[in-house]
Amino acid sequence: MEPSLRTFSKQADRLFERGVAAARGGQRTLAASLLRQAVKLNPHHEHAWLWLSGVLDDAQDQAFCLRAALDINPDNERAKQGLLAVLARMEAAERPPKKFQPAANPLREEAPRDPWWVGWRDGRTAWRLTVRLFWLVPSLLLVITLILRGGVLAQLLPSITYENIAAPATAAPVPSAVTQRARTATAAPPAAVDPATITAYFGVVRGMQARLNAATTNYRATTAAARTTVERAAAARSLREAVV
Repeated sequence: MEPSLRTFSKQADRLFERGVAAARGGQRTLAASLLRQAVKLNPHHEHAWLWLSGVLDDAQDQAFCLRAALDINPDNERAKQGLLAVLARMEAAERPPKKFQPAANPLREEAPRDPWWVGWRDGRTAWRLTVRLFWLVPSLLLVITLILRGGVLAQLLPSITYENIAAPATAAPVPSAVTQRARTATAAPPAAVDPATITAYFGVVRGMQARLNAATTNYRATTAAARTTVERAAAARSLREAVV
């Protein structure tokens, strides 16, 4: 062997020893760098190729190192087993995973889409809704009727005062003598008032009271017998015309 080759072989051995020590210490990156330098200096270093395959991460690089070791020594069992394991791992990685498909069971019966109680439940729900609507509509009508009746009864009768009652056209005029005596400062005492004048005055008042009582009685009778709001409004209008 030439001296230069011996020198390279010794350097490769030293690098191999340092690489093995780094690999055993868990420094995979440093070990891979040292072992690469070792196989560059001595491509026939069987153990350097074997250890280098153990510190590399890529499967193809591992397979290349193991084939190189087998080229040097075809009987290296560790290299053979390692290459088989790497090739199997590469093949498994390239193979797409199979999807799990459960086997069909011809004896299994197809389950019904809807259970038997679904139709019964829907029928019960529809019946309850119908009953509620049946009772709700009359109740609403009754409430509306009571509200309208209360609004009609709450209407007040027109205010009637005796000042608004006009004297009838046929009323007897007050004698001018009475008016003259009222305006005179030296009027006679009340006992001296003409009895005929007093009688005529109270006759007019009684006539107005009679018309008011008759109009009120007619209004009450009409509103008591009335069935619609229109009839009640007409009765109120008649009362207003009678007293105004």
